[in-house]
Amino acid sequence: MTPVTFADCQPGDTIRAYSRRPRVPLVGVRIGRSAAVNLSSISLTLVPNLTGKSPTEAATELRAAGLELGVIREVGPSGSMIVLEQSTLPLTVAPRGTRVNLLVGVP
Repeated sequence: MTPVTFADCQPGDTIRAYSRRPRVPLVGVRIGRSAAVNLSSISLTLVPNLTGKSPTEAATELRAAGLELGVIREVGPSGSMIVLEQSTLPLTVAPRGTRVNLLVGVP
């Protein structure tokens, strides 16, 4: 059986979910039976790579992706700040509305 991630699923898809123990279903359905899983309430988006961008540019990209700007933490001396790190890894899939925290500093 090929592993399925939520990023691969579309509304209406049928998947089988098993725990790490062989053939023990996670959804309380008898082995060999099907179960419908409604994923329509989960809306996912790709997290942009914000490294090297200004905090303003980062906030704009997050909004465009359906994400929210979280806490901005500054390190180092004052000056022209850029994003050094972000709390949610770039190019991963996250639910829309996820808050992404930024660590910004002088390059």
